[in-house]
Amino acid sequence: MDLFNPAVRPLRKMSAYERASIWSYISFSWVTPLITKGWRDIQLEGNDAEFLIPDSDDAPALAWKFESKYGQLKAKYTGRRQAPNLTMLSLLYLYWPKLLLHSCWVLCEIGVRLLSPLALRQFLFWLQADARSPSSTADWQGWCWALAVASGGIAMTLVHHQFFWIGMRMGFTMRQQVVAAIHAKVLRLNSAAVAHANSGTIINLASNDVRRFDEGFSFWLFCWAGPVEAAMVLLMVSLELGFVPAVCGMAAMLAVIPMQVCTMKLLQDKRAT
Repeated sequence: MDLFNPAVRPLRKMSAYERASIWSYISFSWVTPLITKGWRDIQLEGNDAEFLIPDSDDAPALAWKFESKYGQLKAKYTGRRQAPNLTMLSLLYLYWPKLLLHSCWVLCEIGVRLLSPLALRQFLFWLQADARSPSSTADWQGWCWALAVASGGIAMTLVHHQFFWIGMRMGFTMRQQVVAAIHAKVLRLNSAAVAHANSGTIINLASNDVRRFDEGFSFWLFCWAGPVEAAMVLLMVSLELGFVPAVCGMAAMLAVIPMQVCTMKLLQDKRAT
């Protein structure tokens, strides 16, 4: 596996993702050459996207990173009574910088989502005041609020897609690493263990179960970002309408959660049977 060590692997030309500027990164314009090629040509080939991804996203390099970190943690926790989940701990060690970046983007999305209605509210107030008395309002204020409303929509588009892109990319690379670890584990099994292994279970683990990484890491931040945003909305509505109406509205929204949980449990039971 030393061949896949980033420190000893031969370097290739930087990918389009690594060369992307800040604006290209935010607007995803670094994939424009591939889109242009697909538009001009009849059919794309399998290697047409090789220039987009960095070496660090190659499956062998991802597998080497995970195996290295997993081996270090396994040696560290060997002999202890209660060892943590080494798979998740290894992924946490490998991806904590990206997890922090992901958290920053979700905070930006919450900020845009909360500030956009405030800008629209002020713009409507300006329109009402201008309709009552045109001479009492300044035109530049209306233009500023209109620009703020439009900017909120544009910012939401950019921030929202960056947020999900980072989460989906993390989940995709994690899935590759876990699948590689499953394959390596199966290849290390002796003949007796292989004879007792259920091939269907292994195939389901390496194909269906690992897809939870793709889905989970796009939404995991809402475990804490959702309550934070809900608390801020409750505060904003309380300041405008009062605490009791705000709590009633929030309670009606939260009442949907138990219904969703029961529905998901029902679907899970149906799927198991």
